[in-house]
Amino acid sequence: MNSKIEEKRQKREQLQSAREKKKIKSFTGEDPSHTLSARDDVVGSQPCCSSFVCVDNQPEDVGLFDSYDSHFDLTDSWSVEPESREEVSGLVVFPGGYNEQSAEGCSSAKICLKCEELKKENASLRAKIKILEQKMGGVSMFSKASKVSPKKTSESLYPLANQLKLKSPLHFFRCLENPSWASFSTLRNYRTIENRMKSVVSFSQYVANEEDIRQFWKELGKYASRKGLAEDISIMDIIKLKSRLKLSYSEVAVLKSSLKDTNTTIPSIQRIREFELLFTSELLYGIEADKLQSSRSMSNVKFACNDVQSIVNNRARAMLASKKIDSSDAPFKITVLGDKGAGTTKLGFSVMHGEKTNSPDNLTLLGVYTGDDKQSLLKENLGNLLEQLNNLQKMHIRDEHGRVIEKNVEIYLTGDYMFLCECLGHGGPGTKEPCIFCYQEKRGNSSHLTLGELNMGSTPRARTVGSYARDARREEFSVVAGEEVLFRNIPITKIIPPSLHIVMGVFDKYVIHPLFQYALRLDCLTEEEFMACSSTTESKKKLIEGLKQKYQEHENYLTLIEKEEDDVKNIKRAWDMKADSNSADEDHDYAYCGALHCIITCMQRSGYKNDIDLCKCSQCEQKMHMECCGIITVEQRAADEHFPERTICYSCRNLSSVPQILNEVATYVKEIRQICSQTEETVAQLSKSLQNATDKEAERPVTQALERVLYHDLKTIRKSYHGGRFNGNDTKKLLSSESIGKIVAVFPPCEKTNEMRDIMESLGVIMSFSAARILDEGEIERFSLEVINLAYLLKSRYPNETVSPKLHVLLNHVTPYIERFKSWGITSEQSIEHLHSVFSRLERETLTIKDPILRYRIILRHLTMRNFVHDTAHKL
Repeated sequence: MNSKIEEKRQKREQLQSAREKKKIKSFTGEDPSHTLSARDDVVGSQPCCSSFVCVDNQPEDVGLFDSYDSHFDLTDSWSVEPESREEVSGLVVFPGGYNEQSAEGCSSAKICLKCEELKKENASLRAKIKILEQKMGGVSMFSKASKVSPKKTSESLYPLANQLKLKSPLHFFRCLENPSWASFSTLRNYRTIENRMKSVVSFSQYVANEEDIRQFWKELGKYASRKGLAEDISIMDIIKLKSRLKLSYSEVAVLKSSLKDTNTTIPSIQRIREFELLFTSELLYGIEADKLQSSRSMSNVKFACNDVQSIVNNRARAMLASKKIDSSDAPFKITVLGDKGAGTTKLGFSVMHGEKTNSPDNLTLLGVYTGDDKQSLLKENLGNLLEQLNNLQKMHIRDEHGRVIEKNVEIYLTGDYMFLCECLGHGGPGTKEPCIFCYQEKRGNSSHLTLGELNMGSTPRARTVGSYARDARREEFSVVAGEEVLFRNIPITKIIPPSLHIVMGVFDKYVIHPLFQYALRLDCLTEEEFMACSSTTESKKKLIEGLKQKYQEHENYLTLIEKEEDDVKNIKRAWDMKADSNSADEDHDYAYCGALHCIITCMQRSGYKNDIDLCKCSQCEQKMHMECCGIITVEQRAADEHFPERTICYSCRNLSSVPQILNEVATYVKEIRQICSQTEETVAQLSKSLQNATDKEAERPVTQALERVLYHDLKTIRKSYHGGRFNGNDTKKLLSSESIGKIVAVFPPCEKTNEMRDIMESLGVIMSFSAARILDEGEIERFSLEVINLAYLLKSRYPNETVSPKLHVLLNHVTPYIERFKSWGITSEQSIEHLHSVFSRLERETLTIKDPILRYRIILRHLTMRNFVHDTAHKL
């Protein structure tokens, strides 16, 4: 029994010894038969030198050599192929099998010698690693006897083993050959990416044979650029950079040349042009433009898209590829927008899918012409384009699998209020029925409905496309006769209330204007004074001139009134003398005057120096002196001159006695005295206003503090005096909680100030719901309640203020739209307002192009490329 056990023990020892010898031979390359896999790297048909091949299957891409549990053992992971002794002329062989035609013509003998040196170095490194691994095992046995933690002791040796393995080029090839490693482009873990980079740096130091590898990488970058293996700036990056920095092709060429020494590569100009031509739609437009006579002259331009269907299909196809829309049967939603700006009217559409839907990059410009956005001009210049939009109902595109997808096209409409009126044939906000959505009337024929008369519970009758056609035929309800609805297939319910202009209009009329009026009253300034003090230099000169003219007119009028007052007083003295006279007929001039009492002689005695004129009574038909008839004021003289049939003498008015006539003349004297006093006050006030307007040191504490907060602290743009309108960004800034607090702090704390704060906060909450996002049911309900709250605040604060059309739309039509479509700001007129500045900038940049057709084709190419970058999820 013992002999059998001893035999088994000896066999195990022999087998273990054979295994150990086999492992050592595999490390030193002495046993060619121990090769788990082999590979020959061939250029053409010639084999190259030995390659080190990784046959280990690591389970995942973790650290370089820091993922082993207890010890390192590469004997089962690596093998060395026998080196081929054939002469390989003109080849430079790197470890790992990478080869390239030698630029220096290295001989095969040198190559083989280098491979032998690498082979010896690798064998030496493996031997050191083996010794370390044996030490780790020995440490483990020693630790058991000495009761020291083996894990802690062996872990202290791991970094040393890792450093040795990092020095070996075999480690780099193991990274390349391991099939279980994930592709670098799919990596997300920072530690994994960093470990990959460390391995590349280590191998680069080995190949460069020096620690500083900057020069090596610089040359490597040049080599990769020559072979087309790398571009530091991609074609999409340079297109984004070109658009953001407004670079021309020549400027891109200068940039490319400047970065040449820094080893930064940029795609060629030809590639950029080819890429842009591949994805732009400029050839789908017909362009008409006048040649510029000078750099300052304006060109008359008109261009329109000839194939709207193709442009919509192209945008949908790009969005499908970038996953902004799916391949379901959900409709493809677009919004048609139009507006006049910088002398041209523009018409386009934006897509209601994806992010940044209100960006000008999302707006496709379909048509432009020089002129106003009147319906007649829209039909004249863009008639074919309008018809294409009316016929746009379906679209067919192919997905990534080649399947044809059919989608319905759902079209909405928006723009500023005047553009919407022109599209519908409505007379505008100044008509009797100013609303484009319903038949809400003004009160009476002259004034709007006041806030005090506002009834939020009433719902006016809604308009439809059919009702617009009927009202146009009958020329009623503020619809212009002969005009039509331009977009027949867009129902009134899909007209988006213009959120930007509505909030700006309400903010201007019910917030900014009352704030400055309140400041004026606190500073005791007139409207003219503030206008002159708060305007720009050019406007200030005009306003001061207006004040001077107004002052001169009132001063001249005061002179006339004072002279008239003296004349009436002389006439009164004459009647006083007549009353004191003993004989009523003593001074009567019967030859010329047929009045019952003549005062000509008395007037001459009292110092009356005006010409004596005659008039005729329309009832008794007697000719008499005007003063004796009762025509004594300037207004009465003018009435007799233009309407003689209305002249009636004292006797015919039952004023036969002198005391009765004297009482009436005294009344005239009193009235003229009041007019004269009022005119004197007006002249004095105008004189003071003129002085304050021209005096920079005039006391205006409240208005100056309000201006300082608005234009200095909050850095808003002063577009005009307080009746002017802030832009959308400034309106949003002023309605923030912080800005409201700064504005209200200007005024003394009182109930009126608190009411203004509440109105601004309510309007700020309403504006926050106009963002480009979908609203949930809770947000929709909150919006509805906030609109009711704003109506209550305005009604209690300004009961006599009129309801503007924009406020009416906000209070009555925005909530139903949001309840139907779950959003108010997915698309708005903001994008086309922004496009005006983009288009004007492009026109300025292309002024040097003599050919107007080429000029606007370049502009269209730029704009359509912005659409492509937006649709493919690349941010400009």
